[in-house]
Amino acid sequence: MNININMGEIETADAARDTAIDWQHWMSEQNLSYGQMAAWESDFEELAERFGLTEEFRENGIIG
Repeated sequence: MNININMGEIETADAARDTAIDWQHWMSEQNLSYGQMAAWESDFEELAERFGLTEEFRENGIIG
């Protein structure tokens, strides 16, 4: 499975949650560097802020 996420195209909180879930499944099968992980976390932090999901994403390990 390959993943291609355009954070700018996500328009609802539900779509953000679904994207985060898909990403977690994908990420669990990858060998990502610390730099790659930091870049993903930054993207998901912005997404969480946009939709008021920061606490939820933290609780679920999407962001730190």
